[in-house]
Amino acid sequence: MNYHCDVLEAKIVLGESLIVSIASEFIENNGEDAESQKNLSEEKRKQDCETKAFKRLAWKIKKAFPRLPIILLGDSLYASEPVMDICQGNGWEYIIRYKTGSIPSITEEYEKIPEKETSGHLEFINGIDYNGKALNVLRFLEEKIVNGEAVRTEFQWLTSMRITRKMQRR
Repeated sequence: MNYHCDVLEAKIVLGESLIVSIASEFIENNGEDAESQKNLSEEKRKQDCETKAFKRLAWKIKKAFPRLPIILLGDSLYASEPVMDICQGNGWEYIIRYKTGSIPSITEEYEKIPEKETSGHLEFINGIDYNGKALNVLRFLEEKIVNGEAVRTEFQWLTSMRITRKMQRR
């Protein structure tokens, strides 16, 4: 018999090989959630539960560690206004993976600005407006040869930290 339970973890990275869990929040699909989510796809149910779990986890962390400086590292699921608002309200920084199209207004503004800063395979812009909030966008362009063909992949992040050629906090 196999059993698994989804858990959202908050970890502190203390070095290259030392990572410590500081808080956990179980992702539950209780009766109330199951009823409201029964017509949603599996992916939408998963996202909904992780987003709710993040809100509960953030509250726990802020209560337990009110002065701890935190930088949230999250995947594209967390590229949302509620998550950014929680981070801002708690005085936390964030670096969140961003996929083109998940928040179209950010992509549109980013593409309209011709004066992007560049450094090697990186390009970035500070101060993109998202519902009255200034976000910073970092894009990494990876080029590699696959089966004799040049393949280009873009990776993007949203961050509250000002981006410079030499990164520093805002």
